[in-house]
Amino acid sequence: MAWKESDLISDLTSRFFAIDPAPVILEAEDAKGITWLSINVMEVGKSEKDKTPTSLRKNISYYVFNRGELDEEAWYAQEEPVNGVDKDITASGNTSYSYVTIYNSPQLRIRVLGFIVKAIVAIINEDGSTTDHTLRLNWANNAMQSPIKYQDAFMVVVANNATARSQGNAIIDSDLEWIINSEIKTVATAYAFSTD
Repeated sequence: MAWKESDLISDLTSRFFAIDPAPVILEAEDAKGITWLSINVMEVGKSEKDKTPTSLRKNISYYVFNRGELDEEAWYAQEEPVNGVDKDITASGNTSYSYVTIYNSPQLRIRVLGFIVKAIVAIINEDGSTTDHTLRLNWANNAMQSPIKYQDAFMVVVANNATARSQGNAIIDSDLEWIINSEIKTVATAYAFSTD
């Protein structure tokens, strides 16, 4: 079902903190009945690093065919608008968005890489009688050459952890490190390191 301009404005109202009540005509109705308009919106959110309140005003462009007529139709100019300011990665539930938000978090990626680097040296120096030591040591020796190679695999593990999803970047270091250390066997096995 086609949208009317009022439907598009209602959609924007549901997405953003505030919208200007008066759209601006950028290009008057042309010979084909199309009007190009813009409306100013304010988006609000929280920063990823420390959840500081953030905001931004921006213009959303859209087109209307036969504006004000019975057969009126409205479309966003390019893509569906998103709130680019809200970087709060705390996510509850099991939606695909909650997993991807954690997986793509730049702040968490840096911290995870730090714990990968820390784990490599710890495993190289651990007692040979440690459970799964050969598998872990083979992984650590390989990871020593390029720790970042394993960052994506560990981000999958972190994104699947309910604590990480619910706390986002506010997860404390000891919890994040525990997730990494407890899943080394999973990652090493996924990369098919030999236990021989």
